[in-house]
Amino acid sequence: LALKTNIDEQQTNYLHTIRSSAQNLLTVINGILDFSKIEAGKLTLEYAPLPLRQTIDETLHTLASDAHEKNLQLIAKIDPKIPVQLLGDSLRFKQVLSNLISNAIKFSEQGNILVHATVVVQQESQIMLKISISDQGIGLTHEQQNDLFKPFSQTDASSSREQGGTGLGLTICRQLATLLGGDILVESVEGKGSVFKLFLPVGEI
Repeated sequence: LALKTNIDEQQTNYLHTIRSSAQNLLTVINGILDFSKIEAGKLTLEYAPLPLRQTIDETLHTLASDAHEKNLQLIAKIDPKIPVQLLGDSLRFKQVLSNLISNAIKFSEQGNILVHATVVVQQESQIMLKISISDQGIGLTHEQQNDLFKPFSQTDASSSREQGGTGLGLTICRQLATLLGGDILVESVEGKGSVFKLFLPVGEI
């Protein structure tokens, strides 16, 4: 509300910092709460219409400004074989997708970030999707890849302080993917980039 009033440039910068800090804090708190719910077995999942294309577009739109600030381009490629009418947990899918794309943006300084959705297996009304998030960022060592999904693990302490976070993001992503019946795998080459592959079972209406 204060940003909508007549204020000078310095005050505007201060308020943007406050808003950004509050959002970062909220992200950390939500991550800890989700982690606690998962550990306690209290996380509720939904099985409802999942508009895949719309969800991917909305996620990219939300993160577009972050990518633009680093001169990164977000690209979506969706296999036309994927049915339009799907069933799944739209909220949790978007949470996982947003986290994976956000990480790609954080650890990239150049190039494109590609979100590619394809069908792996389709049996009657059940489909296994693969959503790959590819970046041309700093990449990961084998040791970092082994520790990537461990709770409170961060690939690099200095960059983690700079970027913020608790080291729970990818842990929660994999746990959510597992609860949804899927998984997350990573392929990476240090200095050349990473590919995170989200496997997600969905239904067809």
